[in-house]
Amino acid sequence: MSRSNSLATVGQPGSLGTAARWVLAAVAVNALWRCVRYGVNFPLWGDEAFVAMSLLTHDVRSMFGALDHAQVVPVGFMLAELAVTKWLGLSEYVLRLIPFIAGLLSLVLYWRLAVKMLPRYGALLAVAVFAASYYPVRHAAEVKPYSVDMLAALVMTHIAWGLWRRPDRWGLWGLLAPVLGASVWVSYPAAFVGGGLVVALGMRAMRVQRRAAWTALACALVLGLSFIAMWKISGADQSQSAKGVSQLPQWVRAFPGIEKPWGLPLRWFIDTHTGNFMAYPFGGKNFGSTGTFILVIVGILRMWRHRRGVLAVLLCPLPVMFVAAALHKYPYGDSARIGQHVAPAICLLAGVGLLVLLQYLLGKPRKVATAARVTVALLLILALAQMARDLSVPYKFSADVGARRVIGELARRASHDDLLVLYANAGTEGSDLFLHYGSGSGVRNRFYVRRNAPCPVIDAVLPTNLPAVAGGVWVISWQGGDAAPRTEDVLEAYVRTLVPTLGEPTVEHHDLGGRGEILTVHRFGQRTE
Repeated sequence: MSRSNSLATVGQPGSLGTAARWVLAAVAVNALWRCVRYGVNFPLWGDEAFVAMSLLTHDVRSMFGALDHAQVVPVGFMLAELAVTKWLGLSEYVLRLIPFIAGLLSLVLYWRLAVKMLPRYGALLAVAVFAASYYPVRHAAEVKPYSVDMLAALVMTHIAWGLWRRPDRWGLWGLLAPVLGASVWVSYPAAFVGGGLVVALGMRAMRVQRRAAWTALACALVLGLSFIAMWKISGADQSQSAKGVSQLPQWVRAFPGIEKPWGLPLRWFIDTHTGNFMAYPFGGKNFGSTGTFILVIVGILRMWRHRRGVLAVLLCPLPVMFVAAALHKYPYGDSARIGQHVAPAICLLAGVGLLVLLQYLLGKPRKVATAARVTVALLLILALAQMARDLSVPYKFSADVGARRVIGELARRASHDDLLVLYANAGTEGSDLFLHYGSGSGVRNRFYVRRNAPCPVIDAVLPTNLPAVAGGVWVISWQGGDAAPRTEDVLEAYVRTLVPTLGEPTVEHHDLGGRGEILTVHRFGQRTE
């Protein structure tokens, strides 16, 4: 196919023509899917509970320090979560409200960016790829900052694209500087996106608008100073509390290991870029995203020939990310969640790659246009199928449903005069007071008890330190799931030490479902003395 025929087929950026209705359909389907997933109200699972616990235990001031359970979450995101939960409560809907809104805004910004950057059928296919992708929808309905990472990246990219085309737009420079400064407080990966964009824009300005190069330098200073301030105030404490995280297998796999004398490890590069990092619209580990990787490479080659500016703006964060990963400071691409800030770039380039593939196979513009619409229809069916799955299976683990239901029922039975004692795992007396809260299922249970209880809740203490209460004492323990094994005789010994003071307990065992999770309640009456 000649270049002229190719361009006639795809049209010009920003001019969708008859493809506009299909683009709007893709946006509408994705928005509906997001609303459905948010609306079915998944119970919290372990990773979300790790973040949510800090909303129960921290105030505004302590949010600037280390978080519970070694969580590394931008302080701006946590403060926003704290504000909205103080106002509206701690329901799952409220906890996920900020990620959900960020996801909807990201959908709109992505749609507009695709129209601005790509030819019309390239934009259509790119929007459809994004609309059918699972991870952007999932992470916009979780108590995690990943959808905010995407939103921050898209805002910066929108501004940067306007400046790439017109470096003399001083109003956009004036907007970019505060956006860069603010973004690192709500998104750690924003430093990669912002840093890459400032370098790319600075190099562009050196060639076409030298005066703007000084403005790019000023933006770089704003970004750098804001990041340093954020790190000094909150980031360093979080990093110190989570210093062992970099040794976890999923982090180690995400480091390229350039210390090896033979240079860039090709196996790491291939494994990373054909795994979950590029699982759009679908894919997975062990080369499961090879198809998307190939489409992205094809899209890069096409953009290199016709629109190199698009590549510069979309891909500039990757070198910064690679350097950070090589220094073992931030993982590069082992999972989709830590790469949501580059997901829009992947989807945009995959859309272009799809278009090139259709052009190569079909040749004639009319056939290409028809095939593009059919492809979009298939992708939207995929999105609808995933939406149906969320409706039929509205949870990550079945035990999450059981935990929310059982603990809610227990809380309704408790009175304001009772005391709930959380005994998570048997251990050595006096070491950590029988607690093992590192597991996701344990933290989830702990969060639900503390959120729902109408009475005081304490962690397990020695019997001599048990506070006086007017009502009963409930010792709540659990086992199974990803919690450490519980030693029944040690738990029984602890319960027996309470009997002389509290009397004999009644015992309840509640099966939470799935993964063998059992929640046990020893319920004591009023004190005997």
